[in-house]
Amino acid sequence: MDSKIQEIYLSGEGQEDNGSDAHNTDVIVRLEDGSVYAASFFTYDDIERIRREHQRDGEFLNGKYFWAEQMVLVDSCSRADVTAVVEHMLETGDFLELFRRL
Repeated sequence: MDSKIQEIYLSGEGQEDNGSDAHNTDVIVRLEDGSVYAASFFTYDDIERIRREHQRDGEFLNGKYFWAEQMVLVDSCSRADVTAVVEHMLETGDFLELFRRL
């Protein structure tokens, strides 16, 4: 994909827990051509937290599975890491596979 990033918005930015990065965030990417895309980023640690929570509350068959639309798993939801992942996805062509156009 040849488009360049104009802006990235992270819904979880500024919602840090105990000084660490957010554990999940919706990522909205505006490209220079004006198109806008979205995906949901989760850290590996957050997926484990969600699994344990679902085991307790019974959701998702007591934590036996989990899914989210346009889900991307990452080490960290920091702005720097999310930007690097989005740039890489644009370069490799994965972007259109994982992000949905708004």
